[in-house]
Amino acid sequence: MKLGIIGCGRITEKHCQTLSHISDIDVVALSDIKLERMVAIDNLLPTINKERKFHHNYLDLIERNDIDVVLIATSSGFHSEIAKAAIEQKKHIIVEKPIALSLEEAKELKVLTEQYGTKLFVCHQLRFLKSMMRIKELIDRSLLGEIYYGVGSIEINRGDKYYQVSPWRGTWQHDGGMLINQGIHIIDLLLWFMGDASEVYGKLMKVNKNKETEDIALSMIDFKNGSKAIIEANTVTKPYNYGYAIKLFAENGTIVIEGNQLQQINRFVINNMDVPFIEMEHDYQEHVRMYQSIYDVIFNHKSSSSLVDSTSAIASLELIFAIYQSALKGEKVNLPLNRFSLSELIDWEREER
Repeated sequence: MKLGIIGCGRITEKHCQTLSHISDIDVVALSDIKLERMVAIDNLLPTINKERKFHHNYLDLIERNDIDVVLIATSSGFHSEIAKAAIEQKKHIIVEKPIALSLEEAKELKVLTEQYGTKLFVCHQLRFLKSMMRIKELIDRSLLGEIYYGVGSIEINRGDKYYQVSPWRGTWQHDGGMLINQGIHIIDLLLWFMGDASEVYGKLMKVNKNKETEDIALSMIDFKNGSKAIIEANTVTKPYNYGYAIKLFAENGTIVIEGNQLQQINRFVINNMDVPFIEMEHDYQEHVRMYQSIYDVIFNHKSSSSLVDSTSAIASLELIFAIYQSALKGEKVNLPLNRFSLSELIDWEREER
Protein backbone atom coordinates (compact mmCIF):
# COMPACT_ATOMS: atom_id res chain seq x y z
CA MET A 1 0.00 0.00 0.00
CA LYS A 2 1.39 3.36 -1.05
CA LEU A 3 0.45 5.91 1.60
CA GLY A 4 0.56 9.69 1.59
CA ILE A 5 0.28 11.56 4.90
CA ILE A 6 -1.28 15.01 5.16
CA GLY A 7 -0.57 16.71 8.48
CA CYS A 8 2.66 16.04 10.39
CA GLY A 9 1.76 17.02 13.94
CA ARG A 10 1.75 15.08 17.19
CA ILE A 11 -0.97 12.61 16.24
CA THR A 12 1.04 11.59 13.17
CA GLU A 13 3.89 10.55 15.46
CA LYS A 14 1.57 7.85 16.88
CA HIS A 15 0.74 6.65 13.39
CA CYS A 16 4.47 6.35 12.66
CA GLN A 17 4.88 4.02 15.63
CA THR A 18 2.18 1.81 14.16
CA LEU A 19 3.51 1.89 10.61
CA SER A 20 6.86 0.55 11.84
CA HIS A 21 5.07 -2.77 12.52
CA ILE A 22 3.46 -3.14 9.08
CA SER A 23 5.73 -4.05 6.19
CA ASP A 24 2.97 -3.85 3.57
CA ILE A 25 2.66 -0.04 3.89
CA ASP A 26 5.14 2.33 2.28
CA VAL A 27 4.86 6.04 3.04
CA VAL A 28 5.83 7.72 -0.24
CA ALA A 29 4.91 11.36 0.49
CA LEU A 30 4.30 13.83 3.32
CA SER A 31 2.47 17.14 3.36
CA ASP A 32 2.53 19.92 5.93
CA ILE A 33 2.81 23.70 5.90
CA LYS A 34 6.02 23.45 7.95
CA LEU A 35 9.13 21.76 6.54
CA GLU A 36 10.55 20.94 9.97
CA ARG A 37 7.49 18.90 10.85
CA MET A 38 7.77 16.85 7.67
CA VAL A 39 11.46 16.22 8.39
CA ALA A 40 10.63 15.12 11.94
CA ILE A 41 7.98 12.65 10.74
CA ASP A 42 10.27 11.39 7.98
CA ASN A 43 12.85 10.51 10.60
CA LEU A 44 10.28 8.61 12.66
CA LEU A 45 9.15 6.35 9.84
CA PRO A 46 10.52 2.79 9.87
CA THR A 47 12.97 3.32 7.01
CA ILE A 48 14.19 6.49 5.39
CA ASN A 49 12.68 6.34 1.92
CA LYS A 50 15.11 8.23 -0.33
CA GLU A 51 12.31 8.82 -2.81
CA ARG A 52 9.86 10.17 -0.25
CA LYS A 53 8.64 13.60 -1.27
CA PHE A 54 7.63 16.62 0.80
CA HIS A 55 4.71 18.79 -0.28
CA HIS A 56 3.72 22.07 1.34
CA ASN A 57 0.44 22.02 -0.61
CA TYR A 58 -1.65 18.94 0.06
CA LEU A 59 -3.21 19.19 -3.41
CA ASP A 60 0.17 18.25 -4.92
CA LEU A 61 0.21 15.10 -2.81
CA ILE A 62 -3.30 13.89 -3.62
CA GLU A 63 -2.75 14.44 -7.36
CA ARG A 64 0.12 11.93 -7.43
CA ASN A 65 -0.55 8.69 -9.30
CA ASP A 66 1.67 6.56 -7.06
CA ILE A 67 -0.49 6.97 -3.94
CA ASP A 68 -3.29 4.52 -3.09
CA VAL A 69 -4.36 5.82 0.31
CA VAL A 70 -4.22 9.20 2.02
CA LEU A 71 -3.98 9.60 5.81
CA ILE A 72 -5.49 12.91 6.97
CA ALA A 73 -4.11 13.98 10.34
CA THR A 74 -4.55 17.75 10.25
CA SER A 75 -6.53 19.93 12.62
CA SER A 76 -10.16 18.81 12.68
CA GLY A 77 -11.56 21.74 10.74
CA PHE A 78 -9.74 20.66 7.57
CA HIS A 79 -10.66 16.95 7.62
CA SER A 80 -13.69 17.09 5.34
CA GLU A 81 -12.20 19.61 2.88
CA ILE A 82 -9.08 17.51 2.34
CA ALA A 83 -11.00 14.22 2.27
CA LYS A 84 -13.33 15.57 -0.40
CA ALA A 85 -10.44 16.66 -2.59
CA ALA A 86 -8.65 13.31 -2.16
CA ILE A 87 -11.77 11.25 -2.92
CA GLU A 88 -12.24 13.24 -6.12
CA GLN A 89 -8.72 12.10 -7.05
CA LYS A 90 -9.95 8.51 -6.43
CA LYS A 91 -7.87 7.99 -3.31
CA HIS A 92 -8.92 5.81 -0.39
CA ILE A 93 -9.07 7.74 2.88
CA ILE A 94 -7.93 7.17 6.45
CA VAL A 95 -8.94 10.19 8.52
CA GLU A 96 -8.48 11.04 12.16
CA LYS A 97 -11.70 11.63 14.06
CA PRO A 98 -13.94 13.50 13.68
CA ILE A 99 -14.78 12.93 10.03
CA ALA A 100 -16.21 16.48 9.79
CA LEU A 101 -17.49 19.37 11.87
CA SER A 102 -20.93 19.39 10.27
CA LEU A 103 -23.44 16.67 9.50
CA GLU A 104 -23.86 17.91 5.93
CA GLU A 105 -20.13 17.63 5.21
CA ALA A 106 -19.97 14.12 6.64
CA LYS A 107 -22.91 12.97 4.53
CA GLU A 108 -21.35 14.53 1.43
CA LEU A 109 -18.20 12.47 1.95
CA LYS A 110 -20.27 9.28 2.12
CA VAL A 111 -21.97 10.15 -1.18
CA LEU A 112 -18.61 10.95 -2.80
CA THR A 113 -17.04 7.62 -1.80
CA GLU A 114 -19.97 5.82 -3.40
CA GLN A 115 -19.71 8.00 -6.51
CA TYR A 116 -15.94 7.51 -6.98
CA GLY A 117 -15.74 3.92 -5.74
CA THR A 118 -13.33 4.67 -2.92
CA LYS A 119 -13.27 3.68 0.74
CA LEU A 120 -13.13 5.93 3.79
CA PHE A 121 -12.14 4.86 7.29
CA VAL A 122 -12.11 6.94 10.48
CA CYS A 123 -9.53 6.15 13.16
CA HIS A 124 -11.44 4.53 16.01
CA GLN A 125 -8.73 2.16 17.20
CA LEU A 126 -10.48 1.32 20.49
CA ARG A 127 -12.74 -1.03 18.54
CA PHE A 128 -9.62 -3.13 17.98
CA LEU A 129 -8.89 -3.68 21.66
CA LYS A 130 -9.17 -7.41 22.32
CA SER A 131 -11.74 -6.78 25.05
CA MET A 132 -13.95 -4.67 22.76
CA MET A 133 -13.79 -7.18 19.92
CA ARG A 134 -14.72 -9.93 22.41
CA ILE A 135 -17.72 -7.93 23.67
CA LYS A 136 -18.92 -7.36 20.10
CA GLU A 137 -18.56 -11.06 19.31
CA LEU A 138 -20.65 -12.01 22.36
CA ILE A 139 -23.34 -9.47 21.44
CA ASP A 140 -23.46 -10.69 17.84
CA ARG A 141 -23.85 -14.26 19.11
CA SER A 142 -26.70 -13.10 21.40
CA LEU A 143 -24.87 -14.46 24.46
CA LEU A 144 -25.40 -11.27 26.46
CA GLY A 145 -29.10 -11.26 25.70
CA GLU A 146 -30.94 -7.96 25.85
CA ILE A 147 -28.76 -5.04 26.91
CA TYR A 148 -30.83 -3.04 29.37
CA TYR A 149 -28.48 -0.20 30.11
CA GLY A 150 -25.05 1.15 29.22
CA VAL A 151 -22.65 3.72 30.65
CA GLY A 152 -19.86 5.58 28.90
CA SER A 153 -17.47 7.60 31.04
CA ILE A 154 -14.56 9.89 30.19
CA GLU A 155 -12.70 11.53 33.08
CA ILE A 156 -9.51 13.12 31.82
CA ASN A 157 -7.49 16.31 32.07
CA ARG A 158 -6.86 18.86 29.35
CA GLY A 159 -5.29 21.94 30.93
CA ASP A 160 -4.35 25.30 29.45
CA LYS A 161 -1.08 23.97 28.01
CA TYR A 162 -2.96 21.52 25.80
CA TYR A 163 -4.81 24.39 24.13
CA GLN A 164 -1.86 26.79 24.06
CA VAL A 165 0.35 24.36 22.10
CA SER A 166 -2.15 24.41 19.21
CA PRO A 167 -4.31 27.57 19.22
CA TRP A 168 -6.94 25.96 16.98
CA ARG A 169 -7.86 23.60 19.79
CA GLY A 170 -10.89 24.53 21.84
CA THR A 171 -12.48 26.54 19.00
CA TRP A 172 -15.82 25.64 17.47
CA GLN A 173 -14.68 26.57 13.96
CA HIS A 174 -11.51 24.45 13.80
CA ASP A 175 -11.75 21.83 16.54
CA GLY A 176 -15.01 21.34 18.43
CA GLY A 177 -15.41 20.41 22.07
CA MET A 178 -14.28 17.53 24.22
CA LEU A 179 -17.24 15.35 23.18
CA ILE A 180 -16.30 15.40 19.52
CA ASN A 181 -12.59 14.94 20.23
CA GLN A 182 -12.16 12.75 23.31
CA GLY A 183 -15.72 11.56 23.97
CA ILE A 184 -16.32 10.33 20.43
CA HIS A 185 -14.37 7.10 21.05
CA ILE A 186 -16.62 6.03 23.93
CA ILE A 187 -19.76 7.16 22.08
CA ASP A 188 -18.74 5.09 19.06
CA LEU A 189 -18.27 2.01 21.26
CA LEU A 190 -21.69 2.41 22.89
CA LEU A 191 -23.38 2.69 19.50
CA TRP A 192 -21.43 -0.31 18.20
CA PHE A 193 -22.61 -2.40 21.14
CA MET A 194 -26.13 -1.05 21.66
CA GLY A 195 -27.46 -0.02 18.23
CA ASP A 196 -29.06 3.16 16.90
CA ALA A 197 -30.08 5.97 19.23
CA SER A 198 -33.56 7.45 18.97
CA GLU A 199 -33.70 10.25 21.55
CA VAL A 200 -31.15 12.32 23.47
CA TYR A 201 -31.14 14.77 26.33
CA GLY A 202 -27.88 16.61 26.95
CA LYS A 203 -26.32 19.25 29.17
CA LEU A 204 -23.02 21.09 28.73
CA MET A 205 -20.76 23.11 31.02
CA LYS A 206 -17.77 25.32 30.36
CA VAL A 207 -15.42 26.19 33.20
CA ASN A 208 -12.21 27.03 31.32
CA LYS A 209 -12.77 30.55 30.02
CA ASN A 210 -9.62 30.48 27.86
CA LYS A 211 -11.40 28.56 25.11
CA GLU A 212 -14.81 28.41 23.44
CA THR A 213 -15.83 24.79 23.85
CA GLU A 214 -17.31 22.66 26.64
CA ASP A 215 -15.36 20.96 29.44
CA ILE A 216 -18.21 18.82 30.78
CA ALA A 217 -21.02 16.97 29.01
CA LEU A 218 -23.82 14.81 30.40
CA SER A 219 -26.34 12.89 28.35
CA MET A 220 -29.20 10.42 28.65
CA ILE A 221 -29.85 8.30 25.55
CA ASP A 222 -32.78 6.18 24.42
CA PHE A 223 -32.11 3.51 21.80
CA LYS A 224 -34.47 2.24 19.13
CA ASN A 225 -34.41 -1.24 20.70
CA GLY A 226 -35.56 0.13 24.06
CA SER A 227 -32.17 0.17 25.78
CA LYS A 228 -30.95 3.19 27.76
CA ALA A 229 -27.53 4.73 28.32
CA ILE A 230 -25.86 7.63 30.00
CA ILE A 231 -22.69 9.43 29.02
CA GLU A 232 -20.71 11.52 31.47
CA ALA A 233 -17.58 13.18 30.16
CA ASN A 234 -15.17 15.83 31.36
CA THR A 235 -11.69 17.21 30.76
CA VAL A 236 -11.38 18.92 34.15
CA THR A 237 -10.29 15.89 36.19
CA LYS A 238 -7.47 16.86 38.58
CA PRO A 239 -4.55 16.53 38.65
CA TYR A 240 -4.35 14.19 35.64
CA ASN A 241 -6.39 11.62 33.73
CA TYR A 242 -8.51 9.25 35.80
CA GLY A 243 -9.58 7.23 32.79
CA TYR A 244 -12.40 5.83 30.70
CA ALA A 245 -15.14 3.31 31.35
CA ILE A 246 -17.58 1.17 29.40
CA LYS A 247 -20.30 -0.61 31.38
CA LEU A 248 -23.01 -2.88 30.01
CA PHE A 249 -25.83 -4.32 32.13
CA ALA A 250 -27.61 -7.05 30.20
CA GLU A 251 -30.07 -9.90 30.52
CA ASN A 252 -27.35 -12.53 30.80
CA GLY A 253 -24.41 -10.66 32.27
CA THR A 254 -22.53 -7.54 33.30
CA ILE A 255 -19.39 -6.08 31.75
CA VAL A 256 -17.30 -3.32 33.33
CA ILE A 257 -14.06 -2.22 31.66
CA GLU A 258 -12.16 0.82 32.95
CA GLY A 259 -8.73 2.42 33.04
CA ASN A 260 -6.69 5.11 31.33
CA GLN A 261 -6.51 2.86 28.27
CA LEU A 262 -9.54 0.67 29.00
CA GLN A 263 -7.14 -2.01 30.15
CA GLN A 264 -8.80 -2.94 33.45
CA ILE A 265 -11.43 -5.66 33.13
CA ASN A 266 -13.23 -5.27 36.44
CA ARG A 267 -16.21 -7.48 35.66
CA PHE A 268 -16.91 -9.76 32.73
CA VAL A 269 -19.62 -12.19 33.76
CA ILE A 270 -22.04 -14.00 31.46
CA ASN A 271 -24.61 -16.47 32.79
CA ASN A 272 -22.87 -16.39 36.18
CA MET A 273 -19.56 -17.46 34.62
CA ASP A 274 -16.40 -15.34 34.48
CA VAL A 275 -15.03 -15.05 30.96
CA PRO A 276 -11.26 -15.77 31.03
CA PHE A 277 -9.40 -12.48 30.99
CA ILE A 278 -6.30 -13.91 29.35
CA GLU A 279 -7.95 -13.90 25.93
CA MET A 280 -8.57 -10.18 26.29
CA GLU A 281 -5.19 -9.00 27.64
CA HIS A 282 -4.22 -5.50 26.56
CA ASP A 283 -1.35 -5.89 24.07
CA TYR A 284 -1.25 -2.26 22.81
CA GLN A 285 -1.61 -3.47 19.21
CA GLU A 286 -5.02 -1.95 18.46
CA HIS A 287 -3.60 0.56 15.96
CA VAL A 288 -1.73 -2.22 14.16
CA ARG A 289 -4.89 -4.35 13.91
CA MET A 290 -6.80 -1.33 12.57
CA TYR A 291 -4.25 -0.67 9.83
CA GLN A 292 -4.03 -4.35 8.94
CA SER A 293 -7.82 -4.49 8.60
CA ILE A 294 -7.79 -1.42 6.37
CA TYR A 295 -5.17 -3.07 4.16
CA ASP A 296 -7.16 -6.31 4.00
CA VAL A 297 -10.41 -4.55 3.10
CA ILE A 298 -8.87 -2.45 0.33
CA PHE A 299 -6.42 -4.92 -1.21
CA ASN A 300 -7.63 -8.38 -0.16
CA HIS A 301 -11.37 -7.59 -0.42
CA LYS A 302 -12.07 -8.81 3.10
CA SER A 303 -14.70 -7.38 5.41
CA SER A 304 -14.33 -6.03 8.95
CA SER A 305 -17.11 -5.10 11.33
CA SER A 306 -14.58 -3.35 13.56
CA LEU A 307 -13.60 -0.68 11.03
CA VAL A 308 -15.45 2.62 11.19
CA ASP A 309 -16.62 3.59 7.72
CA SER A 310 -18.50 6.75 6.78
CA THR A 311 -21.86 5.29 7.88
CA SER A 312 -20.62 4.43 11.38
CA ALA A 313 -18.75 7.73 11.65
CA ILE A 314 -21.88 9.68 10.78
CA ALA A 315 -23.84 7.81 13.49
CA SER A 316 -21.47 8.82 16.29
CA LEU A 317 -21.16 12.35 14.93
CA GLU A 318 -24.93 12.67 14.75
CA LEU A 319 -25.36 11.54 18.37
CA ILE A 320 -22.83 14.12 19.53
CA PHE A 321 -24.57 16.83 17.52
CA ALA A 322 -27.89 15.78 19.06
CA ILE A 323 -26.37 16.20 22.54
CA TYR A 324 -25.18 19.66 21.55
CA GLN A 325 -28.52 20.57 20.05
CA SER A 326 -30.37 19.34 23.13
CA ALA A 327 -28.13 21.45 25.36
CA LEU A 328 -28.80 24.51 23.22
CA LYS A 329 -32.58 23.97 23.22
CA GLY A 330 -32.89 22.72 26.78
CA GLU A 331 -35.06 19.81 25.66
CA LYS A 332 -34.94 16.28 24.30
CA VAL A 333 -33.90 15.87 20.66
CA ASN A 334 -35.05 13.07 18.36
CA LEU A 335 -32.77 11.32 15.89
CA PRO A 336 -32.00 11.29 13.05
CA LEU A 337 -31.06 14.93 12.61
CA ASN A 338 -31.55 16.72 9.31
CA ARG A 339 -28.60 19.02 9.80
CA PHE A 340 -26.21 20.41 12.38
CA SER A 341 -22.89 22.23 12.38
CA LEU A 342 -20.57 23.23 15.17
CA SER A 343 -20.86 26.78 13.86
CA GLU A 344 -24.22 26.85 15.65
CA LEU A 345 -22.30 26.76 18.94
CA ILE A 346 -19.94 29.66 18.27
CA ASP A 347 -21.99 32.03 20.41
CA TRP A 348 -22.57 29.49 23.17
CA GLU A 349 -21.23 31.04 26.36
CA ARG A 350 -23.48 29.62 29.07
CA GLU A 351 -21.91 28.33 32.23
CA GLU A 352 -24.03 25.90 34.24
CA ARG A 353 -22.85 25.04 37.69
